[in-house]
Amino acid sequence: MKSGKQPIFIDIDGCLTPGKNSKVPWEHIKALQEAFKKYDDFYEYIIITARPAPYAEAVMQFFALMDTEKHKHAICESGGVTHLYGSDTYAISADVEHDALVQFEGVLQRLKGVYKYNLEDGRKRTINVLAADGQSVRGLGMLLREYMPKGLSMHFSAGGIDIVPEKIDKAVAAKDLAKKLDIDLEKAISIGDSGGDLPLMSIVGCLSCPANASENVKETVKSKNGYIAKESYGLGVVEIFQYYARKRRRRSK
Repeated sequence: MKSGKQPIFIDIDGCLTPGKNSKVPWEHIKALQEAFKKYDDFYEYIIITARPAPYAEAVMQFFALMDTEKHKHAICESGGVTHLYGSDTYAISADVEHDALVQFEGVLQRLKGVYKYNLEDGRKRTINVLAADGQSVRGLGMLLREYMPKGLSMHFSAGGIDIVPEKIDKAVAAKDLAKKLDIDLEKAISIGDSGGDLPLMSIVGCLSCPANASENVKETVKSKNGYIAKESYGLGVVEIFQYYARKRRRRSK
């Protein structure tokens, strides 16, 4: 990256926040706001989420990362969409089998009265299914899998069930963005917490996760000599910022 900043891919739900529809503790919000500002000269922040671009933009506006001169970027909808903040630019992956998505969304709309779930609005290239109160997400996934056409895959996350085209994941989008921004992925950092983050973690050089990450993510981070924070969610992200900033300072001496 020409700016000399270290690229850092940060997942929202499960990292910056405890998850969808979960309250973010004030101490986490304050610590993150301060950390984003403090380390702005160290990192190029790239936000990752399975959710739509407007949600990601709202989160980053809250953290004061909407500087139009720096143009922070986001990878949304599990890699189906990339977005340039401060502009109306959206890149929609051409690899998405849109007909299969439209077909399955129609099926899901018809089944809503039977299985009692909600569909998230505003998505362009993926589908998100939210289980009703008291309903098992895994159980819902088993039921819906019977109706899912070929070409789509199902991922479980803090935000529910994401239905994603098989050719799309966060790593594919990160590679495309890396070409556009001249990012060396071997020098990039990934902060993730769930299985949906593993494809991206497999292509970057520096792996990390907060304390609340799933066991398979922690094992992956350990296997690549990455950093597992002692704190969860937002405070864990701040801890990761501090860790890699210290490493960079030591190398520069």
